Amino acid sequence: MRFFLLVVLLTATAAFAAPSTFVPVVGNALLCNDHIDPVFFRDYLSTYFKPPYKTEGGAYWFKPEGARLFGSEVEDIFVSDESVAVDFLGVVINERLPAVRQQILDTKGVVFSPDTGETSLRSPAGSFLIDYGGSKTKLFCVKYRVSRHR
Repeated sequence: MRFFLLVVLLTATAAFAAPSTFVPVVGNALLCNDHIDPVFFRDYLSTYFKPPYKTEGGAYWFKPEGARLFGSEVEDIFVSDESVAVDFLGVVINERLPAVRQQILDTKGVVFSPDTGETSLRSPAGSFLIDYGGSKTKLFCVKYRVSRHR
């Protein structure tokens, strides 16, 4: 009986821990260095974390407890749903924008420069950093949907 309970607890814990592939898979997509397939990311995030806790703003929202990217804690991950004409993936990071910008530069060598209107920063590959409520940052990549074979 104890063995059974231990297996159940380990399985439940593993199902919601960030996988070893989290940083390369999610990080590269966020920096617009990889393809964004919302169905893949929704399945990936549901497998390693819990199912989305809300659908809002054309996106499924996930709570990736304990997940970190570029040295910072990730509060939320959002991925586009079927209601929008673009594919996107984004995160809310629990750090101020200047700190996140510097961490990405230090860890990945990616420069974010002021974009139109200077309310957001943009990388050469097309990802965005924006201030989110003064104490958090949103990092996201948006790609136009060419076609979907589903």
